[in-house]
Amino acid sequence: MLQFINMLRLPASRNNRAGFSLAELMVGLALGLLTLLALSQAYIAFHGSRRTTAGTADAQTAAMSALFAIERDLQHAGPGLGDARLLGCGVAIDASQSIILAPVRIQAGVAGAPDTLVVYASDLLAPPASLGAALTAASTGIGLASTQGMREGDILGLREAGKPCTLARITKVDSAVLVTHTMLAPQAGLAFGYSTMATAFNLGRLSQVSYSIVGGELRRSSGDHAGNNPVVQTLAGNIVSMKAQYGFDTRAVIESVPQVTKWSALMIDADGSGTAGDSGDWQRIAGMRIAVVARSPNREASACAATAANLPGWQAPDDAGMLVRTDISLTHVPDWRCYRYRSYETVVPLRNVIWGRP
Repeated sequence: MLQFINMLRLPASRNNRAGFSLAELMVGLALGLLTLLALSQAYIAFHGSRRTTAGTADAQTAAMSALFAIERDLQHAGPGLGDARLLGCGVAIDASQSIILAPVRIQAGVAGAPDTLVVYASDLLAPPASLGAALTAASTGIGLASTQGMREGDILGLREAGKPCTLARITKVDSAVLVTHTMLAPQAGLAFGYSTMATAFNLGRLSQVSYSIVGGELRRSSGDHAGNNPVVQTLAGNIVSMKAQYGFDTRAVIESVPQVTKWSALMIDADGSGTAGDSGDWQRIAGMRIAVVARSPNREASACAATAANLPGWQAPDDAGMLVRTDISLTHVPDWRCYRYRSYETVVPLRNVIWGRP
């Protein structure tokens, strides 16, 4: 550039040659700074675009990993819990805790907060057995028609029409018709006693797995039937919300091939019995719809001015029961407008419930 200017300038005297050189230097520096500014702006724009792309890819990876983990457990939900006599039965564990014997339950988040999924499964080893003798609080053992397939440590679900369910743990298999037991729900079970009309369902090692979002992380907690001594694993980061729905078959008669005719985040009277959440309703759950929302790890100041249009969405039923695009609330997430989100959803058939249909 300086050589080009030298070619164009008029001949200068020895006295002003130094002045022209200083002016040329200042022009060259100005042009260099302008070039550096343009390059810096191009680099910043490229780097910002790359961060956005990388953040979106990270969110997608986290969401897909979360869905895969949830789907895997849902596919194994409910073995041993498909019998209509036991399905949906409530059991009081202690004075402050109760469970419902069902493959999967949704614990809805409050005011748009993430839902929690609770999945139950057992390693069923024996068919149901009727009681061979009445069972009361004073009984030291449970008399059964058969103890075939039962083992020490297995959990028995006790059910008799018109009475609450209860759980008992086998501490010893005494004979082909008798087991020694420990009651797991003393205040609910045996409050009325069980007659020989009751049935004992061997639930094996009944386990509880729950999925929840804590501090922007998807966590899997696995423990016994009541969630005691859980093993907690962090499966994915930057997961800010999870929503779930039951898929009900509301047709008048249970068909051999299930079909989801209504989605709902709450239990409904799917069988038309007049009672929502009874055994017939649990039998009519053919699948679950799950959605997870992942957040880009990068805060973007340009996104902070976004309105509710920045909210992720999923397919949820409207008042008429039709699936429509519905926003997923993120008001529980601090500074939520300053991030980008991706939502992913899937439908998981509950195969153990389907196989257990009459």
